[in-house]
Amino acid sequence: MRVATSRVLADDVLELVLSEPGPTSANLVCKPVGKLKESGVAQKVVPLRINGDRALADLGGLANGTWALRWEGPDSTQRPILTTDPCYDAAEAEDYASRARTRAFSAVRTSTGRLRVKARAVRPHAEVRGVRTTGERITVTGFLAYAPEPTADAAAQLVVRGRHRESEEDRLHPVELTGRSFVGRIPLRPLAEAHDAAREHNEWDLWLRVPGLDTDVRLGSHVDDIVGKKGRLSFLETRIGAGTATIGLRPYYTVKDGLSLLGVAVTGDVDGADEDADDADSALCEAA
Repeated sequence: MRVATSRVLADDVLELVLSEPGPTSANLVCKPVGKLKESGVAQKVVPLRINGDRALADLGGLANGTWALRWEGPDSTQRPILTTDPCYDAAEAEDYASRARTRAFSAVRTSTGRLRVKARAVRPHAEVRGVRTTGERITVTGFLAYAPEPTADAAAQLVVRGRHRESEEDRLHPVELTGRSFVGRIPLRPLAEAHDAAREHNEWDLWLRVPGLDTDVRLGSHVDDIVGKKGRLSFLETRIGAGTATIGLRPYYTVKDGLSLLGVAVTGDVDGADEDADDADSALCEAA
């Protein structure tokens, strides 16, 4: 069975737009693959609601993991579901993430064009839309993902938290919050002046503090369908004189796609100075 497009709608319903109208009665057979299959989880059969070239299936009953999808017709014959659709739309992905959730579903196309669905646990985070360095200031824009809608008068703050600096207080900066969207600005000179010369590199992890949430939420990019940004995406470095030293500061993505800041003393070649920057951040960075 071929489908032209496949999307997971906001209510965790898989929408398939068929390449050509099919039978009015069919099932979606969901077969566990990978670790899910190894764990002994059985396949699930989900009834399809078909109207013309559109078929809908509720995914809420699927366990977390990856599922291969097959189309089961009235004669019980099963066929793989094939597509050329990339299964991703940025606006739809943001809309899906702009709701309070503890689980998220996504459609995925394999390298051979077969359709799969992934289910995973999620928790609130601050999804980064953009990062811009201007002079000695970094501006970060984004939206609150997988969390309840903030109140209209919520006084949010951007939290700059030094890694391995337990005795140092968080640095707090006001955030412009409009609905779920936020704009935060970080002055870099105070970080340069607070640079610990005894450490080869200084790191600061970025968090968003929103009244009404039980905890600060990590800044990162998880909704944009690009996994593994560390070493692939880079940002401009800002060099600031602090006493007798020059400190280079720049944003970077951690191994779990969290957004952090890196500071190094500029003494010559600083390429690769962040290779060890997040050795110990597994407890700090959220994989949303």
